[in-house]
Amino acid sequence: MREQKLIQRQLVKGMLYNFLAFTLVFSAFGAIIFSQMSNALYSKVDNDLRSTMELMQSNEAFFNKELYGKDFGPRKDDGPKDIGIGENVDTSKNSDSTENMQPPIDDAKDSFRVAKIIRDQDGNILNSGSLGQSAYDNYYSHLAFDPAQADGTIFAVAINNNQFRELSFPITVDGTDYYVQLLINVDGEQNTLSNFVQILSICVVLFVILSITISYLLSRRTMKPILEAWHRQNEFVENASHELRTPLTVIQNKQELLLTKPNEKIINESEAIAITLSEVRRLAKLTSDLLTLARAESGQTELEKESFNINEVIRNIAMPYSDIAEAEEKTVTFDMADELMIHADKARIQQLIIILLDNAIKYTPAGGSITIETAKKDSKIEISIADTGVGVSDESLKQIFNRFYREDKARSRAQGGSGLGLSIASWIVESHDGSIKAVHNQPKGTRFLIKLPK
Repeated sequence: MREQKLIQRQLVKGMLYNFLAFTLVFSAFGAIIFSQMSNALYSKVDNDLRSTMELMQSNEAFFNKELYGKDFGPRKDDGPKDIGIGENVDTSKNSDSTENMQPPIDDAKDSFRVAKIIRDQDGNILNSGSLGQSAYDNYYSHLAFDPAQADGTIFAVAINNNQFRELSFPITVDGTDYYVQLLINVDGEQNTLSNFVQILSICVVLFVILSITISYLLSRRTMKPILEAWHRQNEFVENASHELRTPLTVIQNKQELLLTKPNEKIINESEAIAITLSEVRRLAKLTSDLLTLARAESGQTELEKESFNINEVIRNIAMPYSDIAEAEEKTVTFDMADELMIHADKARIQQLIIILLDNAIKYTPAGGSITIETAKKDSKIEISIADTGVGVSDESLKQIFNRFYREDKARSRAQGGSGLGLSIASWIVESHDGSIKAVHNQPKGTRFLIKLPK
């Protein structure tokens, strides 16, 4: 129950971390898109405002046209006349000379969207007539003005629920100081941006909901190998404890029995002593196998590869087993070429062959045979060790390389097996980037097929 709660807690924690990461990524992505969209929409508006400001600052005729109206020019009357801001225009000269004095108006940079409001030093609007009566009454007459903000900075203003971009700046024309407010209505851009924000918000919400599902699936996927390792560890500890407890119990019982007979001769208790020694050897082998697997999984074991003739190594190992097999009325046959070079860890390959031959000899009855074959196929070296023993079931073939797995535990224990040999064999092959599998031998028995890179 405690283990289940711990696993559930880790699952939730992993899901929250993934969800937070996805949310931050989607939020940042949305903010970047919004910023780019906003800049794209308002960049042309701001450029129009700046271009108009530069035009008015560099061209007095353009400024006067906006101040006095489009019909600004010389008048054919007598004497000067006040045209609206207290400035007299001398019309005594002929029209041609007056027009020649006016700089040409280059309004190529002028945008029809820009409303140009000219104010005097007191903030009064001087060109209300050129702004249009309706626009003046509805918008510009309500527009606030602060001379301190007339520094060429662009900012947003709202007039009667309408959105504008404003740029204000001071200007001096013919010795008179003015303030100019440039406005562009951006309701269209604002509506576009608002719609975009709505769509973006919906997408972000959908992505966040999707990220919850993805976070859960990723968390489960991440936890899967951890859970498998957890279960393997628990199983390993339980099996190791059981395997260690059995020989220790036998040793303890036999030693306690000897203590009850202090005056007995050793020869009379030789059987108990022999059993004790056998269990000690079994315990030592089990401990060695456990240490080998522990080092392998922790990555502490490094392969020392060299080139050698694998057929020669197999023959040297198999010869003593041939003598043992002959004594037990079993036969060992070879089907190998004279020379087959491989680049591998020689000591580990020897350990692999010993494990497989030891199993074959143990589980092959009298009258049976063990066959060892090697061959070169493409860039692989194939090794086959087959016996005509009792064989294993189809279900056992899938689990035979698992730790402590034994199809017949009683028989395996009687043979002195610990259930770790084939696990070590599998690790040796995989550490060499090879493959190993067990199949049924015909007509009976088991065949181990090994493929190793040259």
